[in-house]
Amino acid sequence: MYKVVVLESALKHGLTEEQILQAWDHAIERTVYFQRDDGSLDYKAIGFDANGKAIELGVRVKGTRIAIFHANAKLTVRMFRELGMERRRDERHRQ
Repeated sequence: MYKVVVLESALKHGLTEEQILQAWDHAIERTVYFQRDDGSLDYKAIGFDANGKAIELGVRVKGTRIAIFHANAKLTVRMFRELGMERRRDERHRQ
């Protein structure tokens, strides 16, 4: 069983702990973007709170502990790119 904690740094953009946990539980995309020397994995994710607000997340997993260290309701192009969700310019013009 995993223990999920929301770090104080994740709260700096005005989201509540409840919104952040809901976003993690309802993530539509998660990807490992960094493996640390200590064996922990850093993930990037996008999920939704109970009101349908999209939230980007930065998460570190080590053993059975999941620490959410970043959460922001202003999704960035960088996050979409890192998750492989950004459409390339030439794909947009084909439609």
